[in-house]
Amino acid sequence: MKKYNHLSREQRYTIDRLLQQKKSYSFIAQTIGVSTSTVSREVKRNKTARGKYSCHAAHMYATERKEWRCYPRKFTDKMQEQVVQILREKQWSPEQIVGRFRLKGIPIVGKTTLYTFLHEDKALGGDLYQLTRHHLKYRRKSLAKPLKSQWEQRKGIDQRPQCINQEERFGDFEMDLIIGAKQQEAILTLTDRKTDYAIIEPLPKGKNAKALARVVNQKLKYFKRMGLLHSITTDNGTEFMAFSSIERALKIPVFFAKPYCSTDKPHIEHLNKLIRQYIPKGTSFSEISKLQIKTIQCLLNNRPRKKLNFQSPIEALDIYLQKRCT
Repeated sequence: MKKYNHLSREQRYTIDRLLQQKKSYSFIAQTIGVSTSTVSREVKRNKTARGKYSCHAAHMYATERKEWRCYPRKFTDKMQEQVVQILREKQWSPEQIVGRFRLKGIPIVGKTTLYTFLHEDKALGGDLYQLTRHHLKYRRKSLAKPLKSQWEQRKGIDQRPQCINQEERFGDFEMDLIIGAKQQEAILTLTDRKTDYAIIEPLPKGKNAKALARVVNQKLKYFKRMGLLHSITTDNGTEFMAFSSIERALKIPVFFAKPYCSTDKPHIEHLNKLIRQYIPKGTSFSEISKLQIKTIQCLLNNRPRKKLNFQSPIEALDIYLQKRCT
């Protein structure tokens, strides 16, 4: 019997199908070539709020957990010593340090954390910033002409198909940002119009349009591969100016609400209000970890909604996916 390893989407589909046929864990384990304890652990960890196993929900849960584990969240004293030593001896940039450490399999936080560390050291009178090539001085770039040209070609909400308004399918998302105490801090929020399923993701580069587009593409590509992504509706904030890269990567249209018209995207407005229960206005996002943000996402996706006849968004999504499979 194989030792435990990460299950594939196909193995999860087989588990789901055999559970519906009332097969035992041992039978399922033999079928997919893993141990019985692996099957038991998989089912226990990935049950929906209704207490049932869904291969689609399980794969999403597992993908998110994998993202949380990718890199260390704490900048330890040992890491600081290693970083300072390399800065003094080799004058590498934070990006080069992080890239080299990960290439060698050495635990290290992200480059954003290293830049924060350097800025804090500078504020305290330290000299580490002088060891970087630009001494932490960056010239603010004006908006590139291609982005301006693309912005003028954005699609208004009046071009949005009527089927999106009917909310009969999963995959028509609304998108917005929540801004922190420091105006450059931001959290990306996405919600499905039919099920209210939410995706909440911190943005290390704040309102940077191109960086935001990359995060959106990363978070929604799973739904695209599953054939469960159709459109995005957002507002006219300049942080969404790189929308064309989202359209190209995900092959879906992005629609823009009328200025100052929150009723054009009511689902995301409601989600943002729910998030503020956990992250009040005026909160500095530097005090909130990604794990805390993902915990809020999990809580909201499992919260009953009147609109859904008091089912939770994850339950509504699970039911939708099961109907789609039959």
